[in-house]
Order: sequence, then C-alpha cells, then structure tokens
Amino acid sequence: MAGQESERTDRQGAQPANAANDLDEIADASSLDRVVSTTTAGSWLALVAIVAALVAAVIWSFVAVVPQQITDVGIVDARSDARQVVSPVEGVVQFTTTDGTAVNQGSPIARVTTYEGKLVPVTAPIAGTVSGIAALDGSSVSRGTALMIVSVGPQEGIGSAATLVSADRAALYSGNPSLLVSFTDLATGITYSVPARVTSISNTPTTLGEQPSAAVRRLFETSSASASDQVLYQVSLQLLNLQTVPTGSRTVGGQVLSITNTYARPHPFELLFSDSP
Repeated sequence: MAGQESERTDRQGAQPANAANDLDEIADASSLDRVVSTTTAGSWLALVAIVAALVAAVIWSFVAVVPQQITDVGIVDARSDARQVVSPVEGVVQFTTTDGTAVNQGSPIARVTTYEGKLVPVTAPIAGTVSGIAALDGSSVSRGTALMIVSVGPQEGIGSAATLVSADRAALYSGNPSLLVSFTDLATGITYSVPARVTSISNTPTTLGEQPSAAVRRLFETSSASASDQVLYQVSLQLLNLQTVPTGSRTVGGQVLSITNTYARPHPFELLFSDSP
C-alpha cells in the first residue's frame, strides 16, 4: 500500500512539470512562426537585393566601358563637295547625261569605248548635279581627260566638313574613332546627328594661305583667336547617312557643326591602373 501511494504521489507531481514543458513547446513553436514570418517578409527581400547587386557587379566587371570623348567645333566645307570626273581610259566618249541633270552616287553618266572595243562605264562619284561637260559627245579622249563636274546641292546635303585642332587633339582622330556630328536647322530649331569618318589629317600646321574654302578660313580665324598659343591642324571629315535627315534640313556650306569624337572605350580597371594622367 505504501508503495502504491508513493507511485501515485510521484505521478501527480510529474503532471504539472509535463504540462509546463508542453506549454514551453507551444510557446517555442509560436516564436518560430513569428521568426519565419518576419524573415520572409523583410530579410529575404533584402537578401535577394544583395545577391542581385553582386551578380550585377560581376557582370559589370566584365562588360563595362567608359567612353573617352572630346568635342570640337567644325564647319561644312562646300568647295570640297564639287568633284571633277575624268576619263578612266583612252577612247571615244559618249555622255548619258547633260548639264543640270541630278544624279545619284554610282549612276552612269558617260561611257568610253576603247580603241580595242572595250566599253568602260563612267559613274557619278557623289550624288549631285552635273555641270561643265568639257568634251563633245563622240570625241576622242585620253586617260585623265576632264569630262564634267558633279556638285552637291542643298537637296543632297553637303557631306564634307573640317575642324581645326591642336596636335594632341588631331592625334585622337587617328585610329578610326567613332564620330558623331550634330547640326541645327535654324528654321525649325531641330538638331540632327549623323555619323562621320575621317578622310584626312594634315601632317603640317594649317595657315591661312592653305585654306581650301572661305568657310574653313572663317573657322581658322575663329580657332586661332581662341587658341593663339597653339598650332592648328586640319582634320577633314565625310558626313554619312545624310539621307536620313529631311531634305530641307540637310547641311549647307559654312554651317557650324559639333563633332563628338569617342576615341577610346577602356574598361574602368584600365583607367584605374593607367599611368597616364
């Protein structure tokens, strides 16, 4: 009997302890739910953002570039857009166009039949207007004989331009840089941009006596006044894709241009560890 009483007493004493443990487990489960709920609502989003930033940083380290650019003032050079057409061979010339005719670049404008009977076509070097036909149809011509002139008019837009810069800036136009030329149609106030390529860089300093046109002469005088202590070199450009500009807004002789020269696209690390200033 005494043993039974003792066992009963032990069980009764253990019940409160077990109940307390159960309550602790329930409380711990509720706390865990609160922790999980808090984590998924805020911290997980922050973690995703951090991971995304790290991935973006890794991608940037492989593909990022920092364009190195300079901007210079240029001018449309009308005189250089008149091209003389000459006979490519010796023979008899026949013209397929007349003075005042508008032609496209590459259009046939004459043909020369050699004395051996070979027919050699002559095509327009640029889009423009034919003038100054210098030989009679059916006459004999030698190789290099002047046949006519093709001049660019306002409808086509003048594609030749020039800028005058110091020697160190002229060097940045070598090596096939990426050029973007901008100009404004004063009638509408709209600014257009077209790509361009370098056609020549002067190896000697420019002087007034060497200027090809009045437009470049004005640019020389303006540039000299703003950089009187520097020797200037001429960089000649060819404007591209002028056909994308509305007809009435295309470039005309003497028009001022803004030339953006992207001469390099180094990686940021190259700039960081470069020895150049």
